[in-house]
Amino acid sequence: MRRFKNISFLFFLCLFQFVNSQVAKKQYILSSGSMGGNYNKTGALITKALDSIYPHFQFINIESSGSLENIQQLDNRFADFAIVQRDVLLENIYDEVNGIKNVEIILPLFEEKLLVYTQKSLAIDSSLVQGCKKFKKIGFTSKTGYSFKIFEKICRLLNVNLNDIEIVEGTYPVLSQSLIDGSIDALITFSLPIQNLETNKKIGLVNLSNSEIQLIISKINNVSPITIESDNKKKTIGSWTFFVGLDKSIEDIHESSKKAISQSLFEATKSDKSVIAESIKGSVIYFQNKENHGFIYGIPMSTTTGELLHYTTWDIAKITLLFSIFLIGGIVLYILRKQLVKIDMLIIWIRYKHIILGIFVICILYYISVEGLLMAESSFYKKLGIKSKVLNLTKTDLHFWIIITNLTGNNNNIFPLSYIGQLMLSFSSYILIVGSIIIGFCEYIIYKFNKKRKQGLMQFNTKNHIIVIGWKSTTSKFLEELIRAKNSYKKKLGKIIAIVENPSQILEDYPEIKKLQEKRYVEFVAGDATDEIVLKKANIENANTVVILSENTTKEADQKTLLRSLAISRYCRKKMLEKTSHLKEATSQYEKHEVDKYIDSIYIIAELNDQKYTEDLKKSDVNEIINSSVYSKNIITQSLLNHGVSKVLDEVLNYNEFNEFYTIDLKLQKFKSLVHKTYDQLIPILRNQGILLIGVRVVYHNTNDQEIIDEEALKQLLDEEGLKRQIIVNPTNQIEKERKTDDDDQLIVFCTGASVLEKAFVDI
Repeated sequence: MRRFKNISFLFFLCLFQFVNSQVAKKQYILSSGSMGGNYNKTGALITKALDSIYPHFQFINIESSGSLENIQQLDNRFADFAIVQRDVLLENIYDEVNGIKNVEIILPLFEEKLLVYTQKSLAIDSSLVQGCKKFKKIGFTSKTGYSFKIFEKICRLLNVNLNDIEIVEGTYPVLSQSLIDGSIDALITFSLPIQNLETNKKIGLVNLSNSEIQLIISKINNVSPITIESDNKKKTIGSWTFFVGLDKSIEDIHESSKKAISQSLFEATKSDKSVIAESIKGSVIYFQNKENHGFIYGIPMSTTTGELLHYTTWDIAKITLLFSIFLIGGIVLYILRKQLVKIDMLIIWIRYKHIILGIFVICILYYISVEGLLMAESSFYKKLGIKSKVLNLTKTDLHFWIIITNLTGNNNNIFPLSYIGQLMLSFSSYILIVGSIIIGFCEYIIYKFNKKRKQGLMQFNTKNHIIVIGWKSTTSKFLEELIRAKNSYKKKLGKIIAIVENPSQILEDYPEIKKLQEKRYVEFVAGDATDEIVLKKANIENANTVVILSENTTKEADQKTLLRSLAISRYCRKKMLEKTSHLKEATSQYEKHEVDKYIDSIYIIAELNDQKYTEDLKKSDVNEIINSSVYSKNIITQSLLNHGVSKVLDEVLNYNEFNEFYTIDLKLQKFKSLVHKTYDQLIPILRNQGILLIGVRVVYHNTNDQEIIDEEALKQLLDEEGLKRQIIVNPTNQIEKERKTDDDDQLIVFCTGASVLEKAFVDI
């Protein structure tokens, strides 16, 4: 007894699991045709095959009145798959108002023919019109089906009055028997031949005349003449029938099983020997011939279906469009080839990056709105069980639908049901418009800024930058060399700002400077450096170095340089004192360091023509004075007495492919091995790295870790060490020879490039 109970329990448990698994299966509906008809039989064959291919899904074949109803079922998303005639499918795909969207061919099924079965005593071989005049009762499977609709059109073309004929509706078996019994005069269908009528010797076919066929195919779309291989090769018209499905349903099945429906279904029907299965195999073979691809032009299909039928899914329209784009693009590129070579992509990016980034942000926001729409609709369906048509769209079709809805207002009877979904759709609608307006507004602002930038009216907040004051014919070359040197080694330095009288004129006269300005390598401030407003715009108090160029070789140029250095020094001290006005009283030592912090806080290099202004420039806090005329005289004298000196100096002073001046900052961790070394000890160490030591620059920092550049403070600190100069080149006394470097110092060296310094001492 207990054993019986255990077996019963296991039996009911297995039954429960089976029922539960059946209930849990996702169901797909195939809308086929009327009971007993070829469509319904084909639907049964297909669902049976699909059930065997995809056992975790359930496919259900339902009745319908034929192609027209099947299309409606697909459009309403009541059915996932359907059997549809080609002409009905095309008419509904390309209907601008009520066109169906998101359907694909899965397989061609069979070629359908307009067949007019009648008693042989009533059959007329030469004309459909003559045959129709004898008919009193005609049988159709449905007045709403495609066979009746197309026969109505043909009758109107041939002037046959259907009002004089009684229409009898019924299934194929009932109508076939009625025709054999003589209850009706004819049975008309647009489908496969009806087997029991084909073999009945009492039943014949009405033959269409050549003139009737020509008239019908010239006025009714998507039908073609067909010859029936029986009864003296009778003529009629026909069209192909396809198995189609919703994109979303096909996509879901494919993603779940990784099996393409078209190929799997074709393989499954190969072993079936029924008339319909043989017709499917024959149809696939027929369409694998490229000469017959005309019948599937314009009908959407997946890539796998295209591969099965040896048909490229890229239709002629897409190929033509792409070819046209490439052709026009190629012509434009050929015409503009010389100009395109001159285009600098960095300039394009700087000028139009706000547009590029704006478009990128719009795309991201649009994508977020689309994903939000799908999530909202999915959540709505889970809560209420009401399925939105939006969820039936594939991602590609969803984007097309949103764009078309936004541009035309035609939503194709598809709309989100949830409030959030509606909000997301509205957001996606306005993001393109609002985003474009914002981008346009940004372009206007950038244009205004660029105009001010070229006129030198911008105010800069940059720090650690280089300021060049004054302009002469050689300044453009000087700036190019300065930028090249800065980019190759002193990359941490900020941008270069030039203070000149007329920036617009300079940009017009010097195209190379205009390009540097467009790349933001050089910026301009209009005015004179003696004006505090101009110095404020250049943010000079936060600059790394100021270079004052002599604009010509006159005495007035030197006086102008002196006035500019005094104005800069006075302004920078004033700004530093303003920053320290909040400091409270402190110990004298601390206060001394704080005051030292703001003495000569800006490093100035000035170009001078006459030596008599040297002391005045030093008193105005100029740290380095360059007297080109004195240097020239000295070089000539040295070369006169020692041949070749000028060439050596030319090699040293000019940037070239061989060697350049660089500084090694011993504060960097990678150069710690060079600390606590004398000048003579450093020489062989550096030479092993391909570097030539020129001099040691003695550097001091205050308590705030800022370099002391004030000449008086610097002289006092050097005296404390017994040194007479800040830069030790070829030590001449015992103190210089024995002095060891500390981590404040800098080494002035000569080497082939910045890369040598970057690689040096890495592994030491």
